[in-house]
Amino acid sequence: MQTSILRTYRRYIITFTLLAAPLAAVLLIVDMSLAGDIAIDLSSADNLVWHFGLLVMLWVYGLPIALSCAVVMALLRLRRNLKDVVLSVPVSMIVIFISCIIAEWTLGEGHPSYRLVFTIVLQGGLAALLLAPLLPKAS
Repeated sequence: MQTSILRTYRRYIITFTLLAAPLAAVLLIVDMSLAGDIAIDLSSADNLVWHFGLLVMLWVYGLPIALSCAVVMALLRLRRNLKDVVLSVPVSMIVIFISCIIAEWTLGEGHPSYRLVFTIVLQGGLAALLLAPLLPKAS
């Protein structure tokens, strides 16, 4: 039974993992620039390298979280219908929130910045909504 779930969701897990992390990273960088936390200036090569490094760092750190979201959605057997698409957003937001809090408690200073966690959760939920068409078709 578990083998058929992995076979059905294999393409979804791979594509969601590879696309959700950079999409959420781009959304987070755009949100931070609109809020005034960082200034995007792509006029020099140094600034371009810095922004590309930030994007790669956010992508690499987001890969395990994206993989966790994709596996949880596969275990819940979500399909491409309205009910499951609507359900995929809060599921991914809960997984992202738990991952951020655990990462901050174990790797960080022990007290998470809830504004940053809230922003990451919202950007991850938006990325999950934008990638919902990747879910397997409803049978």
